[in-house]
Amino acid sequence: MRLNITKNNNLLRIVLASMGVGISFGGFAQIKSQPYSYHFYQKMNDAVYSTETRMHTAAKPFVIKDSLLLAKFDSIQSNKPVSSSNWFMRKIFNEHLVQVEKEDYTFYADFLPDLYIGKDMLGDKRRTWMNSRGFQVGLNVGNKFTFNTSAFESQAVFPKYLDDYIVANKVVPGQANSKFKSNNKMDWRYATASMTYDAHKYIQATLAYAHNF
Repeated sequence: MRLNITKNNNLLRIVLASMGVGISFGGFAQIKSQPYSYHFYQKMNDAVYSTETRMHTAAKPFVIKDSLLLAKFDSIQSNKPVSSSNWFMRKIFNEHLVQVEKEDYTFYADFLPDLYIGKDMLGDKRRTWMNSRGFQVGLNVGNKFTFNTSAFESQAVFPKYLDDYIVANKVVPGQANSKFKSNNKMDWRYATASMTYDAHKYIQATLAYAHNF
């Protein structure tokens, strides 16, 4: 069962999902969550859609309590970690910037910059670049409650073909509505949040906000 309720077009939804990824076959001290990422979730497909189990779900983001998903999640997270005692290296490659792990809750926070520079070789030879700053904060409490929020602010100069699309549609693909500034520069921002309560072995309630729905 899945119920979506939208209020005043403000992208607020309540999702009730049963027979989803939160089904638990064993006891775990804490629930785990993984904010939606297309590329990361592709790595989970062999566990989520395996023909050798009775598990199947179309609900995302995943709330991970099931033993099969938990094993897959842990194997991905621990794959080829950077072996270093240096704090800076560990925080970049292995850990959250702020990470607090207690018996009954886990808290984490990260600064998420995204910077690049390039050149449009097929269009008007403009210099392209993007400067994005963001953060994410997450909290898992016991084996029932999980919360995650993130926000990003970005400026960029895109290749001409992409620039033409953004100007015509006033949206950066996969991102958010964009404001056009001088010198071909685009400016946009967006925020997301997801809060899930695992009410029962077969029922989860999720309250979420994002730029995609």
